[in-house]
Amino acid sequence: MPKGDTFNLQLTIKNSEGNKINITEDRFSFQVRTKATADGNQGLIITTDPGQTGLETPVPTNSPALPLRGTTTTANASATFTIDRGSATETDPTYSVVTFSVGADDMANVPLGDMFMIFRDLTIRTTNKRPL
Repeated sequence: MPKGDTFNLQLTIKNSEGNKINITEDRFSFQVRTKATADGNQGLIITTDPGQTGLETPVPTNSPALPLRGTTTTANASATFTIDRGSATETDPTYSVVTFSVGADDMANVPLGDMFMIFRDLTIRTTNKRPL
């Protein structure tokens, strides 16, 4: 992640059979940290907001993402991800695609160095019994 560049990461979510699925109501947690073993506010660089208010498209009707551990808040991070969970229409190219984004102004605050990405889909499906 170059300092000051816009960051976009798109992931296509599929079920265990390899089929795309509707993720417009899914809740995602995504963090960038300085160490894979770091926790809480230790090493937190970029995170999703546990409340997700105003940061998600489309706005989900289910409960928010899991909170950050301990007293950690998004203020402990250099930037916060916005989340776009694509379309609910199977024929749309963004169906089953989640996009995490950070603008260039916020990325300018992100320190240089090795980073580890931790991604989770926090939605539990009765048919596939997951989160990822």
